Amino acid sequence: MNSTLTQPDPELLAHAVPEAELARLAGLPPGGLEDERFRDLARAARAWYAAHGRPRVFARSGELVAPGSDAVEIVADTSSVRFTSRRLARALTRSNAHALVVTVVSAGAELATEATRLWSDRPDEAWFLDRLGAALVETLVGQMRAVFEGALPDVRLLAPLAPGHDGWELAEQRLAFDFLRESGDLAPLRLTEGGMLFPAHSMLVAFGVTCEQIRVDDRAPCTTCSLTSCTIRRTV
Repeated sequence: MNSTLTQPDPELLAHAVPEAELARLAGLPPGGLEDERFRDLARAARAWYAAHGRPRVFARSGELVAPGSDAVEIVADTSSVRFTSRRLARALTRSNAHALVVTVVSAGAELATEATRLWSDRPDEAWFLDRLGAALVETLVGQMRAVFEGALPDVRLLAPLAPGHDGWELAEQRLAFDFLRESGDLAPLRLTEGGMLFPAHSMLVAFGVTCEQIRVDDRAPCTTCSLTSCTIRRTV
């Protein structure tokens, strides 16, 4: 795969988010959505998104130029990009990766607009819609990985890494975004002056690609995160 743009079905996506993941991101204990009030709020959020959501996924892959100890370069068509991330370089080297897939996913601007509208008089509904947005981008990243590995069963994708993670400067998000934009229009996604993705509930990640068997820890995004104060860490 060199580049691809997809617009997933919002109804299927809304109901693909596991209840446990929505509860985790909403700050509820395991089984928290069994409470009738929370269950109704979650159901309303899913129904709204199924009717109004506009998710997007864009991915572009590049062949890996032999990484150095603290840098990674990929080439796609006639363009190339170089990331100076020791953490990324080490992960790719350890797994004998041969390519990198740069992906941006978004739950769409409509969700953030509706959540903002609800905050003043219906904050509980706003909160659950906002938390559904956070769960949606994680689900989209997982679905993209599954589609990629399903199409190319001999390859495995490493855990996603992103500019802004420990060991990869946020400033390089612009390099990754420009690399994606060379192959197609990413609207309505854009970067702010500070290098943050707009709209809210959008995420840019990179997956190393390898043909070798890899450890579970190399596929799970939370196992090596250094943010020890995180309250929504995945356990798997």
